[in-house]
Amino acid sequence: DEATPVLVRKQSREHGYVVGLIGNTDWELIRRSPTHVWFVKDDDTADINRIVTAVGTISRDQDIISSADYEVFQLATTIAGDLSAEIVPVHAYQAPQGLRGYSMYAASLGGMMATPANQLRTLDATRQEVITEHSRQIRAFAEFFQIDPDGVKLYEGPATTVLSEAVQSLDADLLVMGAQNLSRWERLLGPVHAEPVLAKAKCDVLFAKESAGTEMPDAVEQPATGSPPVDLERAI
Repeated sequence: DEATPVLVRKQSREHGYVVGLIGNTDWELIRRSPTHVWFVKDDDTADINRIVTAVGTISRDQDIISSADYEVFQLATTIAGDLSAEIVPVHAYQAPQGLRGYSMYAASLGGMMATPANQLRTLDATRQEVITEHSRQIRAFAEFFQIDPDGVKLYEGPATTVLSEAVQSLDADLLVMGAQNLSRWERLLGPVHAEPVLAKAKCDVLFAKESAGTEMPDAVEQPATGSPPVDLERAI
């Protein structure tokens, strides 16, 4: 349907995270919009030279990298090509600070338990295993898109903090990340990344919405050449 927009572009409102919890139409748009949403901090889109892309911030079921992350990066690659901008993938990870905290990583690391009673491994070994698994999935991600794995920036820390600091340290003009549809109660009671990042980021932020029925791509397949049927200039 030609009348259906592929992207919504809006001037971002300045709100601190705590104040925004009370009422923020930007945040409602992030969660309710069926299509991508681009929040503009500066009116001059032509000055976008570097794009930071979040990899692994909208995972479900404790997946380190989900199928949606592949979609987000493909969209960011298209935008970078259309604007002749550099693209920098960023991945945030959190290694456990103690053996007890390792249990939250069980699903991602093959279902292994990790409590002091049934895991005889040191904290350093536990942390290294988490880092190794994140690195392995990042390498597979980079191989799929035929990019240098060393070009993916890995930072330890919460995704909201990492992304906010990354766009500043990398002097990014645009951050592209995924966002799920959440109810107001889900947003208040569960972990969220989109809202605090928008509140802290000093650059434009584009939230990519996951397509229905998205599945993780086969690692042996490569993305199709050329650009997907999205007219970015027309959308903007």
